[in-house]
Amino acid sequence: MDSRVLLGMAAWCKIVRDRTVRGPMKRIAALLLLVVLGCAWPVAAEAQIFRGPDASRQAAKAGKKNQKVANKAAKKQAKALRKAVKQQRKAMKRAAATHPRE
Repeated sequence: MDSRVLLGMAAWCKIVRDRTVRGPMKRIAALLLLVVLGCAWPVAAEAQIFRGPDASRQAAKAGKKNQKVANKAAKKQAKALRKAVKQQRKAMKRAAATHPRE
């Protein structure tokens, strides 16, 4: 099992142990949760791995999609920066017009 799974299980066991519920129901609930987490965690990790004859194509497609998202975010950030600089320039211009230096 992954160390993250074990840490999660240990944390959950401590939470369950500290609760006021006593007896076998607490142990059953904790055991059931551990079994579900132990099975679900590797399945989710496995779904992210590309396998099969077209794995390279899928990986390239995913990389291209990630690059597109990154480029879009960079464009948006650059636009916001330009807009902020423009607003600052306008504010300075307005301030200079209302309070001329003499």
